[in-house]
Amino acid sequence: MDTLEMGKVFREARKRRKLTQRELASALRMSPATISDLERGCIQDLGFRKLQRLCAVLALELQVVPQAEETYETLWAKRNAEAETARRETDAILDHYLSAPPQA
Repeated sequence: MDTLEMGKVFREARKRRKLTQRELASALRMSPATISDLERGCIQDLGFRKLQRLCAVLALELQVVPQAEETYETLWAKRNAEAETARRETDAILDHYLSAPPQA
């Protein structure tokens, strides 16, 4: 999970708890700008204790799990799925333009 994805999780959790960024910042003794940066994925170094406090206030669980290994088969399947999605999107665009009445 990258910092942008983590920021989205933090933002959603804060909103579920009905906290503003300012209220969360106050509870954590951080600046509202830090909370904003965190939620936008713009912060690179927060510190472990602050991260623990943030998770506690937002009722989130911090887990460390092994990263999934990508095999040739999973990469190939992912590539094929992306190609199929792109093909369907292209077909939909072409269908739209080909079915539109000619313009004068």
